[in-house]
Amino acid sequence: ILSVVVSVYGIAQRYIGHSILIDHVTYNSNSELARSYLGSSSEAYRRVLSSYGDPNVLASQLIVFAGIAFALILGKRVPSHIRLVCVVILAVNVVCTIFTGSRAGLAGLLFVGVVVLAWRNKWALLLVPAFVVLAMMLGRPILDSVLAGRFNGIVTSTDVRHQFPAMALQLLQVAPFGCGFGRTIILQLEGVNWSFAVIPTENVWTGFNSFWLTLFCRLGVPGVISFVLLLIMLLRYMLGKIRMIQDAQVKAMLVGGMAGLAGQSIIWLANNTYMLPGGGLNFWFMVGALVAGARTFAQEAQPVILPLQSL
Repeated sequence: ILSVVVSVYGIAQRYIGHSILIDHVTYNSNSELARSYLGSSSEAYRRVLSSYGDPNVLASQLIVFAGIAFALILGKRVPSHIRLVCVVILAVNVVCTIFTGSRAGLAGLLFVGVVVLAWRNKWALLLVPAFVVLAMMLGRPILDSVLAGRFNGIVTSTDVRHQFPAMALQLLQVAPFGCGFGRTIILQLEGVNWSFAVIPTENVWTGFNSFWLTLFCRLGVPGVISFVLLLIMLLRYMLGKIRMIQDAQVKAMLVGGMAGLAGQSIIWLANNTYMLPGGGLNFWFMVGALVAGARTFAQEAQPVILPLQSL
């Protein structure tokens, strides 16, 4: 239900503009950055941020809500009235995610949908090639016509994010163990040659516009591997507990939430949402809630004590 309030607030921003920003609800409502997302007189150029202060952070959280709603819609033994409510929740979440103008958010949303479908029916994995082909066929026209305005000039050939793979390779060569906290690496592309410099970070925003690149920059290969292993351990723990849960609604909510968190990692490839206010906080809050839910509702096998038969 909270996601509906967040989404409705975001959708209202799309049509009304920055005048609807509410102090102490959108934490940076008075900042020029927040107003710049909504300041255009044309609705098509507005990127909504709801209460999260940043469109990409909003998209990363909405796909978790959408994953939970979608899993409840497809789950077994879920009452019809709950399915109907979840259809409304999913629709509102998807519309608001589109209005954020976050390309990584849309990719994450598609990924979450495929994961939830695969959980319900493994044959859904056969649809993945069809999704890829459809995205290749329709991706460019959609970006040029429907979405380009909402990205407000971000969809350009000069977008530095297409250089992220090359940047990752360069970081591996110049700082495989990272540069440490409180510093960052500046990469400069000059023709076919790369140069770099290590500088102090002035604030939390200083770094790459990618969580994974920023993590790699600060902690290097050991840091990335450690973080990935931590996520895998948490995922395995939750999957093991989910198999012992009998309540179909709880199981669907946990699966949808896990799919949403996996979708967030896609957004981290091209955005630094994890470092933004609300980004990392929301992620660890959701992880904690899912782990606690999985542990609470899992039914451990109990030994059965049979009376001894007298000889």
